[in-house]
This record gives sequence, C-alpha cells and structure tokens, in this order.
Amino acid sequence: MPGDDDAAAAAARLKLKFSKFAQASVVDPLVEEEKRMRANLRLGLSTLLDMHNPAELGSLCGSLGLVAECEVGTHAEKKAGIMRYIDEEGMRLGSTEKAHMRALDMMWDGILFEYLRVEGQPLRSARFNPRAFTLQLWRRRATFVGGGATVFRPHYVPRHARSRGDEPRRAEDVEGLMRGVEAKEAAVKHVELKVRKERDYRNVVRYLSDSTSLRDYERDARSYLVHELEAARARNDHYSASLDLTAEHLGELEKKYDDVTGALVAQLGTLEAELRFFTENHFVEAATENQHVLAGLRQFLKTPGPADGEDAAVANRVVAARQPPPSALDAAELCAMAFAKHDADVQSATRRAAAGEASFAAASASSERRAAEGAAQTARAARAERRGCDLVARLAESADALAFERSARLAELEASRQALEAAVERCRRLEDERDATAPLLWALLCVDSNRVTHIAARAAATLAIVPSIDVAWQEVERWNMDREEVELRTYEALRGPTPKGPRVVGRRVWSRVDEECVLPMDEAQLEATRQDLEAQTRTFDATLAALPFVMPTLAFASYEFVARETREALDLFGGRNWLSIDGNAYEIEILAPLVNGVVMPSIAIALGTVAATTISSLRDRQLEVRERLNSELCDLELLRAAVNALDDDDFKLARGVDQPAALATALLRDYVSRLILEAKPGTTTRTLETRRVTDNELAPLAALLHSVDDSTKRSEPVPATAHPLIASLSNHRSYRLALQAATYPPIHYAVLAFLSLSILVSYLLESDQEVLRFVDALQLRLLFSVLVGVFTAFASLIVDLSDLNRGGFRVTPAYAQLFAIHDQLDFDLCHKQGGQSDSILSEVLLNKPALTNTTGLFTLNNNNNNIVNNNFDPQQQPS
Repeated sequence: MPGDDDAAAAAARLKLKFSKFAQASVVDPLVEEEKRMRANLRLGLSTLLDMHNPAELGSLCGSLGLVAECEVGTHAEKKAGIMRYIDEEGMRLGSTEKAHMRALDMMWDGILFEYLRVEGQPLRSARFNPRAFTLQLWRRRATFVGGGATVFRPHYVPRHARSRGDEPRRAEDVEGLMRGVEAKEAAVKHVELKVRKERDYRNVVRYLSDSTSLRDYERDARSYLVHELEAARARNDHYSASLDLTAEHLGELEKKYDDVTGALVAQLGTLEAELRFFTENHFVEAATENQHVLAGLRQFLKTPGPADGEDAAVANRVVAARQPPPSALDAAELCAMAFAKHDADVQSATRRAAAGEASFAAASASSERRAAEGAAQTARAARAERRGCDLVARLAESADALAFERSARLAELEASRQALEAAVERCRRLEDERDATAPLLWALLCVDSNRVTHIAARAAATLAIVPSIDVAWQEVERWNMDREEVELRTYEALRGPTPKGPRVVGRRVWSRVDEECVLPMDEAQLEATRQDLEAQTRTFDATLAALPFVMPTLAFASYEFVARETREALDLFGGRNWLSIDGNAYEIEILAPLVNGVVMPSIAIALGTVAATTISSLRDRQLEVRERLNSELCDLELLRAAVNALDDDDFKLARGVDQPAALATALLRDYVSRLILEAKPGTTTRTLETRRVTDNELAPLAALLHSVDDSTKRSEPVPATAHPLIASLSNHRSYRLALQAATYPPIHYAVLAFLSLSILVSYLLESDQEVLRFVDALQLRLLFSVLVGVFTAFASLIVDLSDLNRGGFRVTPAYAQLFAIHDQLDFDLCHKQGGQSDSILSEVLLNKPALTNTTGLFTLNNNNNNIVNNNFDPQQQPS
C-alpha cells in the first residue's frame, strides 16, 4: 500500500541519519583533559612513591592512618595501599587533585625536591612550596599534550631598514673613554717631542709619568668595557631565555586555543544532532509505544511463576520453552499467552493453598497432643515441687539446729578466751612483780651476810632471774672479789698522796653493760701502753733502713749460684734431653723478643701502677690518721674545759646520781683511756673491725650533760658548747678507726711480690748464656743487684708505711699527747672528789655499792645503767 511504503521510506531515512551519528565520536575537551590529569596525577604519584625506601613508605602509611600496611606490609603492598587510599579519598572528596595534595602534604620536602630535579624542573630556592609546584607540573602536563603533531608557534621578527653608509653611533660612555685615551696619547706625544728637542731630564720624568697615566687609564677602560660586555651578554642570555619561555607559553596558549575551538565545534555538532533528532522523533512515537507494550508482555512471559515449578532449573527450562520467537510482533497473540500463563499460575497457587491448609490442620492436631503431654508433665512437676518444699523445710530445721550448736560452741570458746586472757594477765603481773623484785635480789646478792645472800640466790633461781643456783653463787663470788679489790685499791689510793693528787682507777662505770671492753683493767696496762707508744723502735727502723743495702750485696755475691740453680731447675722441669753447644745463645735469641716485647712491659707497667697506688694510699692513710688525732686532741681539751666549768649544783635534773660532775670527768677520762688503748701497737685490724664503733663513753656523757640546768647565768650554756664537741669527737674517732682498719689484704702484697719475682726471673732467663757470664760477669752482677735493691727498697717503704706505730713514718707522737690529757683528767677528778668518803668514791667512780648501804647501791646502779644505755631521764625518781 502507498501508506506503508511511505512509512518504510521514512524509517529508512531516520535509520540512515542515526547511523551517521553512531559512527562519529563526540569529543569533550574538558572531559579529556580531566582524564589526562587523573592519569598524570596517578603516574606522577607512582613515580614519587618509587623514590621512597620501605622505612619512609611505612612512615607515610602511618601518617595517612594505614595501620596494617605500616606494620607488616612490603614495599609494593605499602605503595598499593597508598594508591588505594588516594582513590577512596578522591571519591569521598569528589576531587582527585585534593586527595593527591593531601598525600603530598605528608611527604618529606627532600624527596619532592629530588623528584622535581629528576623531572627536569629543579627548584632553585626553598621559598617556593615544592608540593604546589609538583601538582602544578602534573596539571600542566595534562593540559598541554602535543600528541606527536607539530604545533604552530608564530614568532615576530622586527625588520629594520638601514642604509649601508650609516655607521653605528657610539655610546656616550664609550665615546668618553675614547676621548680620554686620545687626550692621554696627545699628551704623551707632546712630551715625546719635547724630549727629542730639549735635553732636560724633567721631560723624561714627565714622559714616563704620562706613559704610566696612559697605561693606567687604558687598563681601567679595558676593565670597564669587559664588565659592560659581560653585562650585555648576561642581558642577552636573559632575553633569550625570556623569549624561549614566551615561545613555550605561546605554544601552550595555541594548544589551548585549538582544544577550546575543537570542544566548541564538537558541542555545536552535538546540539545540531539533538535538534534534528527531536524534530524527526514525532514520526516514531506511536511505534515506540507499541514496542513498550510488547516489551512488557515479553518480560511477563519471561518471569517464572508458581505454575513453572519450585526448582529453578526446571522453571528456567519451562520459561525458555514458553518464550515467543523474536519475530512475533502480534500483541493479541502475546496477550493470549500472558492470560494462559496467569490462569496456570492462579491454579497452581490455589493447589498450594489447599495443601498448606491441610498441613496446618495436621500441625494443629499434633500441637493438641503435645499440649496434653505437657499437662501431664506439669502435674508431675507439681508433685516434685511439693516434695522439694518438704525437703527445704527439713533443711531449715537442720540449719537452725546447727546454728544453735554453733552459738553454744562460740560461747564456750569465748569463755575459754576470757579465761586465757585472765591467765595471761596474771602471768604478766607475775612477770612485772618478778622484774620489780629482780633489782632488789641483785642488791641482796651483794650484802655481806651469808644468810641473806643464800636466801637471795635461791629466790633469784626460783624466779628465773638467773639460769641456776650455780650462776647466782658465781655472781655472789664475783661481787665479793670486786668488793675486796675496791677496798684494797681505795685503801692504797688514800694512804699516801701523789704529786698530782690521788689517782683513782678501776673498772668503767658501765662495766656490766660491756663485758668485752677494750679499756685497761688497771693502771699497769695503761702504763704498759704508754711505754709501748713511747718506746724507740730502733731495731725495726734500722732493719728497714739496712735492707735496701744488705739485699743488693747478697744478690751481688750470690748471683752465680742463683743463675746456676735457675738453669738446673729449668733443665729439670723442662725435661731437657740434649746438650747445648752454643751456650744457650740460640734459645735466648728466640726468647728475647717475646720477653722484651710483651712480658716485661706488661709486668713493669702493672708493678709500677700497683706499687705507686699502694705507697700513695698508705701515705695518705697516715696523714689522715695524724690529722684526725690532732682534731680529737683539740676537741678533748675544749670538752675538758667545758666539763670542768660544771659542778654538782648544775646537774639539778640528774636525780638519783651522786656527784654527777665527778661522774662526767670520769667518763671523759675513760674515753681518753679507750683512745690510748686503741693506739696500742698490739691492737690488730681484726680487733678494730669486730668491735662496735658506738661502744664508747661519749653517749652516756652526752646523756649526763642533758641534765644540766641551763637557767644558770652564763654567757653561753655548757651543753650548747659540749654537744657539738661530742659529735665532732665521735665523727673523728669513727673515721680514724675506719682508716686504721682499712688496709690491703694479703693477696695485694702477694701480687706485688709475684710481679717483682717475675721481673727477676725474666732477667735470669735472658742472661742465661755461658758467653755472657764469662765475658760480662761483673755487669750481670751489678744489674741483678740493682733489681734486687730496687724491689727491696719498695718492700721496706711499703712495710714502713703500713705500720702506723713503727718505722720512719709513724703517728705515735700524736698518740703520746693523750697521756698528758689523761693525767690532767685524773687530777681534775681527784680535785672534784676532795673531802668525800671512801663509800661515795666507790659509788661514783666504780659503780660499786657501799658495803653497809644496800638501798643506796640499788639506786645508784639503776640510774647509772640508764645513763649507759642512753635512756637517762632527768625526771626519773629512784625506785
């Protein structure tokens, strides 16, 4: 039909137009530039990451928050993680450039400078941001792409028309230089003419001066012209570089112009094609609606329904078989097929619903049966619950019975505890009563009555004050012996006067507290110590002085014997089974480099170091001991003056102590006796190390001085003066005892002896040659004598310095001054006790009871023991 032919022709023309647009490609220059920029950014970042080492990549991953890649990733994994992070950030921010800029912000500037240098764009100054410059480089490469084609770059070359006769005009500065040169030359020529005409030396001098001026001017002119030439060349180079940069920018602008014009042309073509499409689209609207309906029917037939089955594979096969051929365009046929599919789906759904209702009925019946079974189980559970309630009631009754029994047991335990506390309290009272009775029993043990002593001994043994009755009798015997000794010494002391007054000696005031006191028990030991310190150790000193001369003489006389015995010992212990025909020269030649190069220097350095250290430390030790002794002597004199300024009336707070002023002087005298005995030559280092430094008379003296009443009108209280002196004495004594006890161990001196013997043995080994002993016997003897003399002198010096009381270096003169202080304290003590009875003298100085006053003895013992134990209480009343 004519109408159908026209429609077919119109459709063919429309299809032909569409095919032309389908073959053409629409290029958007902005989109292409964005694609190129993304590619350039990714390529540049990849190159930049390749320049990082694994440690720098790990730091960059940590800065970007990539924990997994930072800890365990390899170089490739860290790089891939960073690139993936950049893609994600670009999608999140909507800008790839911002994501790359964030990564560049975390990078080190040094790597960016190196990347720009490699890319041929080095930065000459650090004022520019390398990150912005890098991003600008990537953006510029995306914008300007030549693609291998030649880009037209127009250049403007100015044209100047000049005539051949025109000479270039000189510059003013050059013209001035030329005129100056001409003037100088004219002056030189003028003087030269005068020199030729006139025979005057002044013309010659002027000629030389003008020539020098001309040369200087020419040199300055040349320097100026060279400088101007270099400046002109520099400006020319700058202009050339500017022209090149301008040409490059011009090429970029031309490329951008071409891209923009191409993009505009493409957009215009696109708009024209769309306009034509819309103008001709109204011819195919009806056909388009029909195609939509057919497409909907085909989609419905393609969708599996309930009638196609539940298995997916079966349903797909049924749907494939039901599909109409693609050429079927009849809507009525497709509608019939769709209604048939709908009816089949409805029937299939109805059957499935009936089957579901039947299944529901069966499930309801099963649920009812299960409900009946649950009711039966609930009844059984109720019966079990009732039985459980009965058991709980029985358990509660049992718990009540146990609680009652427990309370009864606790009451019994409480009664037992109270009884035990009462018994402990009774024991404590008995202990207190026994402790209160113990001083009285100790006093009764000292009474001169056998009956009273017997009763006191048995009571002390019964109350466990002493371990046994035998110990009590031993104590009684000791007290009797002490009493007899006190009577005898008191009688001898008071029988006849001495030049310095009566000397009172005896045990220390606290002899029962320190049974191992190092103080002398009588005056004989103190006098023996005085004689030992003042004795002249001439034999010992002479021996030490003679050894450095005697030993070299013996070495000189016995050298041949020692060398021969050394050779025989080496042969014996070395297992030598041959005879040397060269007099051991070959052996010594082999042995000498080793001995002289390694052994002898090592031994000599070690011996010199150890000997120097030993002598220096021992000498410093003697100086320190002498310094401390002098300080103690000064402090003792000051403390003696402070104690002598006190009398018994000043000790108002020392209740229960008879003659406290005499007791303070006795304590100070006993402290001086202790210092004298510590300086005794027989006192060993072991004795000083095993005794307690705090066992001295300074603590009870300080405690006694605390009882002095400071209300007396003095310029300065005595305790305020005495206590710093006591502290200073204690410090000096502790430091001096430490110095006396500090000495080198025997192994130290054994090392010194071994090193000395090693040098002697080395000398004997090197001189063990028959030829040397035959030719240079005198020289070998002298060298051996010198070695022995040096080592003997070292030994004598060390022995002298190690002994504080003997030798040329000793401190006994400082110790000897203690005896003068001891005699002065004896005189002060006798002066303070003038006019007192024997009983009071015994109580104050010897801490022994009066033979006829038991109560007074107990009081004095109690208070003096408190002073010794540093527990003296000025307010304590005698018990």
